[in-house]
Amino acid sequence: MKQEVEVSAQCKTLVSKYEPVIEDRGIDTLALHPDQTDDPNEGVEILAGSLEEFGQGRPIYCVYGADGQLLIIEGSRLWKAAKLSGWVTVTVVILTKIEVDEVMPLMFALKSHQGRISYKVIALRYEKVKAHAQKLLWDGNEESDFEVRKYLRTVFGFKNDHYASDFQSILDSPEREYLLDQLDNSMLSFSKAIKKAKGKADIPKPDTESHKDKPDVYMCPDCPRRKAFLAKLESDQCADTIDDLKTKED
Repeated sequence: MKQEVEVSAQCKTLVSKYEPVIEDRGIDTLALHPDQTDDPNEGVEILAGSLEEFGQGRPIYCVYGADGQLLIIEGSRLWKAAKLSGWVTVTVVILTKIEVDEVMPLMFALKSHQGRISYKVIALRYEKVKAHAQKLLWDGNEESDFEVRKYLRTVFGFKNDHYASDFQSILDSPEREYLLDQLDNSMLSFSKAIKKAKGKADIPKPDTESHKDKPDVYMCPDCPRRKAFLAKLESDQCADTIDDLKTKED
């Protein structure tokens, strides 16, 4: 079926500097980019049914490889689903002017604009993106390691350069899956997840100088309310709890 394909405003902004061209291309003229991190076969049958009912909807983003082959950087599942449905052509956005080291950050940025990227998805892509950055930027010294962290910050949207090494702490933690789930469910902030991963989670400490925190602090022999409570008991006056009693010292 002829599909009505739209490029979102956010994606238009992202790709505008790469001189994009939108065209219909033969489905067999496309191939996956080697740095593609999605599983193109995930849920492809369901997506194929959606294509048959609603059409393509959004384009497949491509760049030219060194040999002139069109390589898919976003939309690999769409491409697989279209092939499964027997389509002959699909609509693509070809980025005609883009440097090699710009592809990976753009690839991830496009994915993030198609929907919320979960920490579990980031975890799956993190090592591959990091290896890509090290290949481009790292030569074994501290300065180049800083450049790798900056690169990862750009790709993943981390707030600062140290988020890259901090995120690695989560991936190396025995509680990795638990921490990623907690982050995705908004049960933990990133900073708290890092503390847990590093074994530095804050443990609340009772204020031993307060007489209002926990019952055991009332055992302090100098507590005015404890003294008043015991005095009431000795004089056969009724009191339910120490908190029922107020003293001038309180």
